[in-house]
Amino acid sequence: GARLPLERDLNLHTLWPEVGKLFGHDTELQCLAASEEEEGGRMVASAARAREAKDAVVRVWDARSGECLDVLEGGHRSTVAALGFSSDNAFLASAGKDRRLCIWRRRPAAEGRGFVLAAAADRAHKRIVWGLDWRAAPDAALPHVLATGSRDGSVKIWTVVEDPSGGAFLQERHRFEPAGGEPAVTA
Repeated sequence: GARLPLERDLNLHTLWPEVGKLFGHDTELQCLAASEEEEGGRMVASAARAREAKDAVVRVWDARSGECLDVLEGGHRSTVAALGFSSDNAFLASAGKDRRLCIWRRRPAAEGRGFVLAAAADRAHKRIVWGLDWRAAPDAALPHVLATGSRDGSVKIWTVVEDPSGGAFLQERHRFEPAGGEPAVTA
């Protein structure tokens, strides 16, 4: 049988050189997402396996310096399995084992850095949400569109609607569900 490589072997034979490490989670990483490049650099979001609700956090990092910019707490009760930044870096979406979809809004520079929970759907899917991805909507009035895929075999399309007071809410626009026993997605 094949043997897994040891860490010392990986340090000698890798496809990409290691440029740094980020420390902050107590358990193994579950998912990562990188933001679009902007003037201040790039952000990386990470989530790890949660043993209990207090561990179900998302950490946001400065990719260049390795500094932890924010720890997003209170959005999830279990492991976060999917993360993604909107194309304009205004929002970060998180979803996972608790079937909850959270939308975190980036704070304006005047309010400091980091993210605040702007919207959430408690039962976004019937089972764990394994994947998500942002796309720009063709209509400028709905600039933030998000797709989620779940173990339940469904794909859902959501829009994040911003209200004038600075809040936001999620609106489910389309749902693709298994037909005839065949899943719409295997995530």
